[in-house]
Amino acid sequence: MRREAEKTESTDSQIQNEENNIPLDNLNFILPEIASTSAHFKLPMDIYLYDSIQYPTLFKILKGMQTFLTSQKSIIIAAFPEDKFDESEFKLIKKSEFDRLQKSGIPLIYYMLDEYFEPFSLLNQEQKIHLFKFYTMKFSFLMNAYHTAKKCPNLDDTRLATHYQYSIDYTNDDHIKYFLSESENPEKHFNLTLSILKQSRAMSNKFIKQEINGIEFATLAYIMFLMECENFSNIENIIVQQKDQTFKEIHNYYVTNFGYEQGGVNFSNLFHLLDVCMNFYSKVIDDLRMATIFLNDFDDVWINMEEGK
Repeated sequence: MRREAEKTESTDSQIQNEENNIPLDNLNFILPEIASTSAHFKLPMDIYLYDSIQYPTLFKILKGMQTFLTSQKSIIIAAFPEDKFDESEFKLIKKSEFDRLQKSGIPLIYYMLDEYFEPFSLLNQEQKIHLFKFYTMKFSFLMNAYHTAKKCPNLDDTRLATHYQYSIDYTNDDHIKYFLSESENPEKHFNLTLSILKQSRAMSNKFIKQEINGIEFATLAYIMFLMECENFSNIENIIVQQKDQTFKEIHNYYVTNFGYEQGGVNFSNLFHLLDVCMNFYSKVIDDLRMATIFLNDFDDVWINMEEGK
């Protein structure tokens, strides 16, 4: 196995969960005191394994994603106070609840980009809005795939972890029917939902097969972000610099932990996976856009966001 060759890295500073980094006062659906009650959730970001000096760019991205995840946990506890979350159990979720959690995560993603993903803070407002519309969906799909890989790591598992302890098993019709139970015509949405769930689980399985960890996931997420930034010519030099630094850090990570030969293979495999991620996103977004045409009662958070609704 690839991870058997990996060394445990030392780090001069360990990052603890940053429960209150998000300006919660701006999110009226969160009570600030709830944040301190969310420590029982386990985060999929293994940030403490990495050296902030050796991997400064990727460490910062990891820190931003951990801040996002920690704050999202607080939202879940606030939104579903009646649920008693247990790490050993999964709960079913309805589409209205799923959409509610997706929407509540949007300002958290914006904060993450503005604070941790350079050069987002250097963009003008129009550029920020354009990039945010199209990157947020990619990040959400990518995060759900990675989260599923960590929560349900067996290749023969057919569940998808949506938000922490919520899941859907695409082989269980009752799970899908429950998810769609509030739709006007759930039977018309069934095949589309099943198709997207299957594609999403297949994407998670690719993460599992390559044993993708936190720093590799950070690389994928950040490169996808920088690709979106390529639309803005006024920051072209910065984008090139950030890409070069990211490539340097992840290559250094691979060589340090696996040697030159295997490290080179892992480096190549990661960027093949990036291409797979982009193709997965394109297929899913095409399916969602087609659904808006053929299903009168279809509603999607990300399509609405792209269209400015």
